[in-house]
Amino acid sequence: MVRIDPEPFRLAREEAAAALAAAEAEAALAERRRQAAVARLEPAREAERLAAREVERTEALLAGGEG
Repeated sequence: MVRIDPEPFRLAREEAAAALAAAEAEAALAERRRQAAVARLEPAREAERLAAREVERTEALLAGGEG
């Protein structure tokens, strides 16, 4: 009977598990970076809205309207 050594298969499984763990960690880091970028959007949007309101108010004042 031929005996097959399971050690190479165990090593391959460990390597695959390590590669999976690394890919999962990379994906988690990418998700955290994406969330941080999204969190920076709202303050930037609010600053843009405030600036747009100020432009409208200034234009209305210059046009003789009420601001």
